[in-house]
Amino acid sequence: MRTNPSVLNFSPNLGPKSGGTIVALHGEYVNAGRIIEAYFSGSSCMINRTEDIVNETLVFCNTTKTNISNSATLSMYFDGSERLAPESKKFAFTEDPTVTDINPSESMMSGGRQINVTGTYFTSIRKPRMLITAGRTFVSEKPCDVRSFSEMTCTTPPVDISMSLRNNQTKGDNEVTVGFIMDAVEEVRQLDLDFEIVVDPEYYPFPEEGNIREHQGGQLIVQGKNLNLASTESEVTVTIGQEECRVVSLSDVQLNCIPPDDEPKGVNKSGSPTENDLPMVMSGYVVRVHRSSSYRLCAVGCHYYCDRYSMLSQKQKVGQTDRTSRKQTANNGYRNEGRTRFEYSILRLQ
Repeated sequence: MRTNPSVLNFSPNLGPKSGGTIVALHGEYVNAGRIIEAYFSGSSCMINRTEDIVNETLVFCNTTKTNISNSATLSMYFDGSERLAPESKKFAFTEDPTVTDINPSESMMSGGRQINVTGTYFTSIRKPRMLITAGRTFVSEKPCDVRSFSEMTCTTPPVDISMSLRNNQTKGDNEVTVGFIMDAVEEVRQLDLDFEIVVDPEYYPFPEEGNIREHQGGQLIVQGKNLNLASTESEVTVTIGQEECRVVSLSDVQLNCIPPDDEPKGVNKSGSPTENDLPMVMSGYVVRVHRSSSYRLCAVGCHYYCDRYSMLSQKQKVGQTDRTSRKQTANNGYRNEGRTRFEYSILRLQ
């Protein structure tokens, strides 16, 4: 039975003149034939038949560099037989995107900081990504969020850096090269903009026995170091169980937050009961990571206030676990008694 290909639609309908835009071509029997070609007003769009979802109604092509300034029409060839997309369907080749500013201009080694990017023609790119070059290249897993023609927000990737940089805890000496993947636009891959990577923050356990502190009201004070090298108080969150401890100040060595009036339930951030029936304190740099709605959080403790901010990939057991009792005092403070086991690790909560 002889098939008769037809071209009905395509998306997206714009991309940069440097090319590299992946275009989905929709129609009937569009995967028919040994040799399939696609052109936007004479500019080649290279057919890619390796995509998993390619079928008789869908194929993909990659635009190539062009000087076309006007709207382009799509024509496809199936073993030399031409088929045209509807005249109303046009593809616009725009000027290449530019980046003029990024703010803030620093991130921690573990990544995850939200960076505001300013420039032009961001709407021409479907999935821009941030990349950082520090000896080798590190690319953010999550695409940037394009807000408008001139604004987008990107998440910094984790950067595996040398021990000499890890030991450098001052700002200004750890500059790296920042850039963006925007289809085939080379000019934005390495930018002459100031950007640096700093060491991760570290929160200390409480010095009291078992790292358990009786809270009598007022602000919670958490000590540490490097706390504000790449964080502001609005970027740090502290939760007690599932309740917020509102951060009111952040310095290099101290965080202050205001706990809820009533003692939270003895659960962690996700609502699961804790081992010692005390509310887990979570503190960290809260950002969406990977492709799911995950959050990168760091455990500060398995009881009301304790533990440390740590960027370790493996759990480290410290101490022994005993059943812990909890008594609420007359002034709405919390009395925590007993010992607990601490596990230091990054927690990814779905």
